[in-house]
Amino acid sequence: MVNKQAVVPSSTATAPPPFTPEQLHLLTVILDTVFHAEPASVEQKENAAACPLSSYDFSSLPDFTLDDFVAHLVGTVPAAALEKLRVGLGFLSSRPITFALTGHYTTFVEMAASERQRILGGWACSSLALKRSLFSAFVRLPISAIYSNSRLVQGLIAYPLPDQLPDSAHLDIFETDVVIIGSGAGGAVVASLVAKAGYKTLVIEKGRWVPTEEITGSLHGFNDMLEGNGQISTSDGNLILLLGATFGGGTTINWSASLAPPFHVRRAWAEEHGLPYFATNGFADDIEAVTTRMGVSTTAIVHSKANQLFQNGRP
Repeated sequence: MVNKQAVVPSSTATAPPPFTPEQLHLLTVILDTVFHAEPASVEQKENAAACPLSSYDFSSLPDFTLDDFVAHLVGTVPAAALEKLRVGLGFLSSRPITFALTGHYTTFVEMAASERQRILGGWACSSLALKRSLFSAFVRLPISAIYSNSRLVQGLIAYPLPDQLPDSAHLDIFETDVVIIGSGAGGAVVASLVAKAGYKTLVIEKGRWVPTEEITGSLHGFNDMLEGNGQISTSDGNLILLLGATFGGGTTINWSASLAPPFHVRRAWAEEHGLPYFATNGFADDIEAVTTRMGVSTTAIVHSKANQLFQNGRP
């Protein structure tokens, strides 16, 4: 028998705060640098809907405070990545390390806001993995969190506000032969084969099913359908990983792009990472089974404008 919802016992232990007061102060400065109040430009003055947004910095947002941001980090960022963020805050609190990163022999807090913005922006395309990683932690992550969680900001950019999901304490009990965790390209295919073999099959998915008509835009998708709000990256910060955290997993959020791994990649997995099965005909058969089950093909494709430009080979 399988419980639909796990019952987690309460704990009286008090977890230590994730950041020190000094780190919180620096984090506030970084957030105000990234989400910074600016005088309205000519373009913004012509766009009444966007103009009010420029009058806010992070500290003035009434519905997404520093405590909310910290709670967002603790709830969505893996522990190892959170520790790296703390290390990054330590770097920007050290004059010698800040000098190595920025060329300024002052702490990040002591710099002018315009200089802080210039430095953070420059890290986005740096040749150094550390700087790209810091950009991801201190720019990409806060921007995603603010736009995903502040209803004020969403309203100012005329983004449809998400519905509030009601809390549910209802507990269901199921009897099943097989439990499959995950409803993506792997779990769904396995579930289909097991069910066809006559076994009562239960698929458990931590994300919720989002009907197509409820998918209203990128912010909604990132917040409700992607693991870690779409902010999971490689350790060097050079690659963002978009992982499905919804019913259908990666098959739901992949923008209909399904590419079989080429053999030279499979061979690298086998030879360089000790995973010999990926280089076998058996894995090729697995890929064929998945693509057949999902209906992957090159027929009836309507390219987006960007993809069409790539295909045509012109700017």
